[in-house]
Amino acid sequence: MKRKTNNNQDLLRNIISANMLEKPSANFTDDIMSKLGIAAQPVKYEPVISKNGWYFISFLVIGILYLVVSGSGNVPEIPVAQQIDNTLHEGIKNISNLFDSSALMLISLATCTVFLLVYLDSIYRQSKLRTA
Repeated sequence: MKRKTNNNQDLLRNIISANMLEKPSANFTDDIMSKLGIAAQPVKYEPVISKNGWYFISFLVIGILYLVVSGSGNVPEIPVAQQIDNTLHEGIKNISNLFDSSALMLISLATCTVFLLVYLDSIYRQSKLRTA
């Protein structure tokens, strides 16, 4: 019984190999490549925000943080301004109370470390792209 099945498979293989398989012409690859033309240039990495943009954003954030923390006394005596000042001082006091906990300080330090490592990795990858 097995012998008959093997004979049938051999017969089928012979028919397929003899009649069904087509072979491309000798210059098939050259014809396809000429139709494709020149390959597109690789995409050059350009950041959405330039380096000068990041400097401006960091300068702006540092300036705002300095003004908030310094608590300059030049604010006129307007009830709304006094309320905003009280709210800011209360918020800063609450934030500083949060960092009195050593666990939160460790979590913050770990988060900053992870962000720093990701940033350094992106710089490394960009330098590898430039040299490649």
